[in-house]
This record gives sequence, structure tokens and C-alpha cells, in this order.
Amino acid sequence: VDLQALHFCGGTNSSRFYVAAQKLFMDTFTRFRLQEHSGTYEEINFALQTFGINTDDSPMKPDGTLDNTFYNKWLDAQKQYEENNFNSQVTILVPQRFDVLFGKSKQCTQHPGTRRCQL
Repeated sequence: VDLQALHFCGGTNSSRFYVAAQKLFMDTFTRFRLQEHSGTYEEINFALQTFGINTDDSPMKPDGTLDNTFYNKWLDAQKQYEENNFNSQVTILVPQRFDVLFGKSKQCTQHPGTRRCQL
């Protein structure tokens, strides 16, 4: 998984403590990619739009609740895909320790499965 950015949206400034605590356990590369947004619904949407994020399909409603309709549709489609392609080639989303990764990045070359294959 290639992490470009992580946006944490909270309705109040009290969420800043949570984000600050999370940053303590992140490496420097990931820490700079974490963006926090707080405020009203409109302020958060505007902040996300300044990063080029389309907020039309956002699960957050103006009253602060979450609408998971899009997620449920995606989940149903994923289940259907997995049922139809059970015996076909498998796509691995999260590599395990014995998987060999092909790539030039440090994450790929330092992966335990790749290093084991190079021996």
C-alpha cells in the first residue's frame, strides 16, 4: 500500500490530543503525511477540498453522523467479486512475511520475503 496522505477529520479541537498521540508512534515519513482537520462540517469540507479531495461522496453528513451507503455497496461488490473469482489468480492486498515484492523502493527491497529470496 502506497500511503500518500492520511486525513483525520474531527468536529472539535479535542481530537487534536488523539492525533498528537498517534503522531508519537509514527515514523517521520508518515507523520508528515498526516493532516488533521477540525471545525464545522463546511470548514472540514473546505479543508479537504484544498487538498483536491472530492467531498461529494464523503460519508460524513452535515449533522455529524456517518452515511455508510457507499461503503456497503463497495462491500457487496467485493463479496460478489470474491465469490465469482474464487479459483482464479489471487490478488494480495497485504503482503505477508514470505511474499516476494518486486519494486525499487526501500519497503520492497527490505521486505523479509524479498530478502529471503535474495539469499
